[in-house]
Amino acid sequence: TLTNAQINAPEVGTLSGLGVDGLIKIPVIPVGFGVRYESASVTRSTANSPIFGGVEYKYETGFTRLALLLNYRLISNWVYLGPIASLGLSDSTFFKEKAGNDGNYKSSDETSYSVGLEGGMKLTMLLVGAELGYLFADYGTPKDGAAYLESPDNQKLPLDFSGPYLKVSVGVGF
Repeated sequence: TLTNAQINAPEVGTLSGLGVDGLIKIPVIPVGFGVRYESASVTRSTANSPIFGGVEYKYETGFTRLALLLNYRLISNWVYLGPIASLGLSDSTFFKEKAGNDGNYKSSDETSYSVGLEGGMKLTMLLVGAELGYLFADYGTPKDGAAYLESPDNQKLPLDFSGPYLKVSVGVGF
């Protein structure tokens, strides 16, 4: 098999994006629940790739995700700290190539989930915090007839966005 270094193909690297969380926390009970919407993407390119005829190869890939949230606050006063988990309800992935082979990536496995630790401070109604965790988002190989990425030996490549993540948050709490 050829490695990315041998074919001069771009590495995916780190995705970045924006998201919105809506959490409901009942006073005196340290458990909260809610929803999360997030969108993340990355654009990569390489020049003079021999496998692509010596021309630039460029693509953009990413995902959007709607998930259920559940958190537990071990500490919940002017500072907060505790575990948080999410379960993907609706995930979609995409990729766009310079050559025009773009579309929605349809997978037989569109399940994602995450586990992490969140913490921060409450400054009156303003919340400032961070979340560190791991996202499990392996979308597998594409369904027949769907747009897909191809390896140099014409194999359909899976999309796997699994990995550690860091989120910085600013919000309002009531």
